[in-house]
Amino acid sequence: LFQLYTTATTLVLVFPQFFLLAYCVYISERTSSSEIFRRYPRCLWFVVITASTEGYGDTVPTSALGRILASVTIIWGFILVSMIIASLVKHFALTDIEDSVVKYHLYCQKVVRLQEVSVRIVQTAFRRHRWRIADGPKLDRESRWQKEVLWNRKLGKLIMQQKELQSSMFWDHFIYTDE
Repeated sequence: LFQLYTTATTLVLVFPQFFLLAYCVYISERTSSSEIFRRYPRCLWFVVITASTEGYGDTVPTSALGRILASVTIIWGFILVSMIIASLVKHFALTDIEDSVVKYHLYCQKVVRLQEVSVRIVQTAFRRHRWRIADGPKLDRESRWQKEVLWNRKLGKLIMQQKELQSSMFWDHFIYTDE
């Protein structure tokens, strides 16, 4: 039952203890001079606010037992919040099949990106070749050299992108397969 309904079970097991802590604060503080803790709903409000770690500071127990109970309430609030968060994380976590589908989708996106970069490399190399034939001889030596440097930088960046994608896909192969 706990594995099926972790959040609901957590709430059912924990919230009745708030009522118990509020009753204990009510009993321990009823002899104090403070009027705030003489009514049970105010004690319950104190416990809820203290457990949520909000603690406005407007109500403070005066007896030693009341302060100990307030400390227990604070610790219990931390435990409650962590249990609720853990159960919600477990509830919304991906299953193994969903996780593998997401990883495969990301891998497919990298394949498409690699294809796009490879096409851009071929197009850039072709444009460079076409430029060398058509416009290269018309330029003086310095201008041709500067233009050649620009083409080489552009091709170099594209090739580096291609290499990075290939290496990441190489390592992804070990992650996405059981081989």
